[in-house]
Amino acid sequence: MNGYKAYKLWHKYFNRKTLLSVFDEKIKNKTSVGLDWITSESFENNINKNIETIIKKCCSSTYKFTRYRELLISKGSSSPPRCISIPTIRDKLLLSIINMIINGVYGSSAISEMPQVIINSIKKELDTEKYTTYIKIDISSFYSSINHDIILKKIKRKIRKRELLYIIESAIKTETINPSSLSQKLYRKEGVPEGLSISNSLANIYLNNIDEKYSYNQDKYSYWRYVDDILILTSTNMAEKQKSNIINDLDKLGLKCNEEKSVVGGISSGFEYLGYCFTSGLISVRKKSVISFERAIDSIFRNYCSSDNKNAEYLQWKVNLKITGFVIDGHKYGWLFFYSQINDLKAIAHLDWLVMRFAKRYKINPNIRFKKFMRSYNEITRALHTTNYIPNLDLYTVDEKRRIVQNIYGENTKNRNDEVVAGRFRKLMNREIRDIQKDVQSFS
Repeated sequence: MNGYKAYKLWHKYFNRKTLLSVFDEKIKNKTSVGLDWITSESFENNINKNIETIIKKCCSSTYKFTRYRELLISKGSSSPPRCISIPTIRDKLLLSIINMIINGVYGSSAISEMPQVIINSIKKELDTEKYTTYIKIDISSFYSSINHDIILKKIKRKIRKRELLYIIESAIKTETINPSSLSQKLYRKEGVPEGLSISNSLANIYLNNIDEKYSYNQDKYSYWRYVDDILILTSTNMAEKQKSNIINDLDKLGLKCNEEKSVVGGISSGFEYLGYCFTSGLISVRKKSVISFERAIDSIFRNYCSSDNKNAEYLQWKVNLKITGFVIDGHKYGWLFFYSQINDLKAIAHLDWLVMRFAKRYKINPNIRFKKFMRSYNEITRALHTTNYIPNLDLYTVDEKRRIVQNIYGENTKNRNDEVVAGRFRKLMNREIRDIQKDVQSFS
């Protein structure tokens, strides 16, 4: 029965025990703060009162979101920056619960498939050699173009609980502002704020009908979408018509295509998708992404050489994290993890050569040993579950975490108990996660 599942999930998740659990797992170690500037530590000091407020106001449909803090992320000089919305800790906790309910109701249709899974599927289709042509469609300003009336109408088909609908509508209508702005409080008239835990889920629901329509007949073509990037492999005689059909379907949802990035071409000439480059059976990383990653590695060496306190352990740790990536909370982070589907071994060997070159250029002590991209790639693709070469931070003991916090990050842990040290270690790793995500976030 439509709506009943949302009703059950509401009562399952809106309780003190679940809210505490979600805070500990997803919010506690986050360092970002909203416009109220309340940190996760301050929130935790009044956790019981905060949770009581969330439950009480949500059940009475009186919950008010604080305006989101604007964070601009550069996409280069030729593109406007991405506007990310940062909610307060309290709003972040509530939105995590709401996203759990949405995903519980909609299942896989609300969840974005991992890029690596998509690329692996593309590889398999290319191996069949049954397609000659590709279609790439890039949706312009996707999140900010989502029509509120349309998305809410779609949501109401499966979610009937009034209190839940009120929260979702309030969340997407809350505006995002610069902290220095003194503007009058207004409501967002269109678009879903990018950066909220519910953003991707709502975006996927918005395009669900298009995904279903073009994923249905896989005999004549193959369709993939990752957020605002669509790829179709097809035959030459069908390509232009299919492109036109999808653009018309997107137009009905108020979505426009970026004409420069929306193209039809021959597979034999090669194409790029999600940062990967496909050329005559060779799968590599697009040049722009490689150059950006090389600069990120170079900056680590430069920062080390220009620092007054040269910590060799820190240099080794930072460079090795760039090379191997790491696992934490069961999730994999790193440039090689993202590009694990490539088969261009020359590109990987080049990165090993580059690290050696940087070490010589910056006159790094030869006793500082850096890991290898090639071995990391082999471990990731062949022996990830048994390797000790890729750091699995979930397996680190408190003593190991203490040593890293003190020796690598230079923080005194002498008078800190194990719980405080573990919490500090996690926050430092969250910084590393954000740093690593910068290496792969701009691939469209």
